[in-house]
Amino acid sequence: MALRTRAAEAWPPAVQAAVETGHALARSAATGPPAIPVLRLGVTGGTTTTATWTNQAEHRERALGAYLAARGRPPAVLVHAHVGYPDGAAVAAVARPRNLPYVLTEHATYLDRQLAVPAQREAYGRAARGAARVIAVGPGLARQILDAFPDLGERVVRALILRRVALI
Repeated sequence: MALRTRAAEAWPPAVQAAVETGHALARSAATGPPAIPVLRLGVTGGTTTTATWTNQAEHRERALGAYLAARGRPPAVLVHAHVGYPDGAAVAAVARPRNLPYVLTEHATYLDRQLAVPAQREAYGRAARGAARVIAVGPGLARQILDAFPDLGERVVRALILRRVALI
């Protein structure tokens, strides 16, 4: 655990160096549409002296917070988190104090297992309640989220998935 703690403490300076050298963001259109900045920051792993059941979110929060601190200003007007936990929990912790709106897209097939861990369920709920929208990629995930957090109501929406059709 001591080694993991030291690695987690060393991460913010590594993130700052990535910002200073221009390596924190993926090249334009490398991982998505042009002009949409996508962070490509790794995170440390495992439990530390401070990060336990919510270690994944806490390590991501530390990396994202270090990125924004090094940058000096938010790079965008909206932040997208790929899943509610751990990414959404990390984004929520960093975005709220900076008044950055964020959305969560939930596609995790393991959501039920995360919600079974009380600390992760609590972190997920905080993140979802602060999100502008929680986008579920299917009706089953939307139902799981609303069953766990009925107060989210219309904040939870289902994604419209378009499939490409090849015409021969």
